[in-house]
Amino acid sequence: RALSCVIKFGDVEAMAPLAKGMGSAGAAGLLARVAGACAPVPCTSAVEAALKILLIDDHALFREGVALLLQPLRAGLQTVEAGSCEEGFATLAREGGVDLVLIDLGLPGLSGLDGLARLRADHPDVPVVVMSSADDRDTVLAALDAGAMGFIPKSSTSQVMLGALRLILDQGIYVPPSALIGS
Repeated sequence: RALSCVIKFGDVEAMAPLAKGMGSAGAAGLLARVAGACAPVPCTSAVEAALKILLIDDHALFREGVALLLQPLRAGLQTVEAGSCEEGFATLAREGGVDLVLIDLGLPGLSGLDGLARLRADHPDVPVVVMSSADDRDTVLAALDAGAMGFIPKSSTSQVMLGALRLILDQGIYVPPSALIGS
């Protein structure tokens, strides 16, 4: 069974032994960043309401595939797509609000990290999740530092992705094992 590493509000202390074993100040600092950057949001009946997700990735086939894989997440799920951060911002302006944004880091034009920072500044109540093929510890921590509520490696299975997104929609943070173990 694969190791899964998740953080839920109020459970940050449970991850401390794992982070201390990493031997890296940056990784150990993950606990402080996660604890300090997140505030619990009360659960409401809207949790089961229809869900609208913006997918920002420069590969149309990947976006279309992820949109299909997301369907079991919630009945009435709607996805909107953009091939760049600039298109994503235009889509947000045109479509109105979304409940979640999935963004790649390697995008043409404005980079994914810069786009993530702008999304967090312009739409602070919308969780942003990074999906990237670059899943080394430094990249994951940079995304979390920029405000991502989770990081899903593109090498993940669809079940890992759906589990991570359920956690994030329940006000948690998903951190892949690659950010916590190994080098």
